[in-house]
Amino acid sequence: MDIKDLTGLEKPLQKLIEVFAEGLGETANAVLKLDAKKIKRIGEAEAEVEKTKIIKNAEANVEVFEILKRAEKRFALEQYNKQINLENVFIGAKENLEGEEVSDQPVDKDWAFRFMNIAQDISREDMQKILSRILAEEIKQPNSFSLRTLDFIKNLSKTDLSLFKKIALLASNDFTVHLTKSNANEGFFNITYGEIMQMIEVGFVQSSLTTVLKLGDVIADRIYPLILKNGNYIFKFTEEQKAVTLPVLQLTLIGKEISSLIELENGDDKIIIDYLVELKEFWKTKKLEIVKM
Repeated sequence: MDIKDLTGLEKPLQKLIEVFAEGLGETANAVLKLDAKKIKRIGEAEAEVEKTKIIKNAEANVEVFEILKRAEKRFALEQYNKQINLENVFIGAKENLEGEEVSDQPVDKDWAFRFMNIAQDISREDMQKILSRILAEEIKQPNSFSLRTLDFIKNLSKTDLSLFKKIALLASNDFTVHLTKSNANEGFFNITYGEIMQMIEVGFVQSSLTTVLKLGDVIADRIYPLILKNGNYIFKFTEEQKAVTLPVLQLTLIGKEISSLIELENGDDKIIIDYLVELKEFWKTKKLEIVKM
């Protein structure tokens, strides 16, 4: 199947190939026939073969060309690794798109070009999974992820990502994190003050250490819906309560976009429930009760 001949392919796969065509070319056709584990296995095996060939070729040249050959070897290995990184992200995006509906709107070419330039240099498996999800979501609905977030991703460390997940798990559907204390000067729940400051410095959390949410100004019928990652909850005023002001942290645009990629793992449900229990106790002091939907 030629890369230009997309007849008969499912729509999500068509858009995926269109986005990657410039970066992968004919390789995209071969990738369609491989699963993630297989391509990783083949990629590692072929990389070793290529390394051996390149080293032998370099050693066979006369001394005057040694520096040139070393540079050539390094360039060839770099390009090979970049190709493997791109193909791993391609496979992950393909799996995320299976059975999904996608928009007719094309992915912006500048966005696609920036994405591939970033993806080719990312070899960490955890980050490749995130990039695959970003690409899949952008194909489903273009403009879901900003260029700022793409640039941010390439410098994101494993430590920062793990720390951000602690906050992202507690965020509501409006990307607000409710504190379980009157302010964040000493941290809250399982988040320390130092971790909050680090998230502000990295760019996940807005710089205001504690903002306030005045529920009486933003809700009707004295009901405030809170949706967390493990279910829906309602925070409801008691009869004598007219309004209430609550301390919260707000995620940045980057924090919001990356938060949507955080997936629950074993044990995360318990963390969220423990957080709600602590939040409920704090909200008692505000004369606010919580009931599950």
